Amino acid sequence: MCAPQILRRRKGVEQLGLRCGAVPRRSCTKHGEERRVFPFGGNSGSSYTSGSTGDAIRKARQGALPNGISEKGTRQRTSSSLEALILSISEDVKRGSANSEVNQGEMREVCAVLERKIDGLMERTQAIEENMGGMKEELAQHKAEIDALKGNEQVLKNRVEQLENYSRRNNLKLLKVPEAAEGNDLKAFVVLLIKSAVGLEENEEEIGKDIQRVHQDPFRMRMNSSKPRRILINFLTYQMKEKILSRALKQKSLKVNDVVFEIRSDLSRSTMDRQCELS
Repeated sequence: MCAPQILRRRKGVEQLGLRCGAVPRRSCTKHGEERRVFPFGGNSGSSYTSGSTGDAIRKARQGALPNGISEKGTRQRTSSSLEALILSISEDVKRGSANSEVNQGEMREVCAVLERKIDGLMERTQAIEENMGGMKEELAQHKAEIDALKGNEQVLKNRVEQLENYSRRNNLKLLKVPEAAEGNDLKAFVVLLIKSAVGLEENEEEIGKDIQRVHQDPFRMRMNSSKPRRILINFLTYQMKEKILSRALKQKSLKVNDVVFEIRSDLSRSTMDRQCELS
């Protein structure tokens, strides 16, 4: 056997001794050879020398243990350790399985409760949607009714406006006439203003016969307004009213005895507002 092989085998035997817990001690023999002693167990020990390594190498090849350590004891200790480890692992697995089963049971109960709640919410949502559908239909019906009522209201307003203007078709109103300028006889004062302002061919008596009523508007008196009240004139015939109005509109201003005034047709408030918007 060559020297390198002997060194490798010696190193393997030394490592085997170290794995078994032996601490080698160095000593020198009388022949100058190095001896390494491995104390295996108690006070007794076993040793080998570099000169005689065949037995130790064969034991290392066969897996033999050093003196004082039996293979059976080592296997028993290893087996018992493995059994204890396996038993501990199995207990942990059992505890984990039990906890897992408990957790799964709780989760199933929670899921069942949630499913029941979700089903209830779905039923309530469906009922609300059905009610909303009915409410939408009723709302659309009410909206159509409101639109129809609004249309009828507008028709009635237009009709009332027409009737009001028709009832005033024979009326004229004098504006900006100073207060107390009429004296004691308002009708004679109005006849004089109209006759002089518009230049009617009829005399004052004929004009007076065509006037049915004359009065001042009491509305501005109730409002305590500083503006003079308007004078309302109701004629018996529509022709006389239109004749006076047409001649008054042709003149830029009407003035009689330092009294400046205006003659306008007596219309409803809504009609006058609409005319102001258009002008």
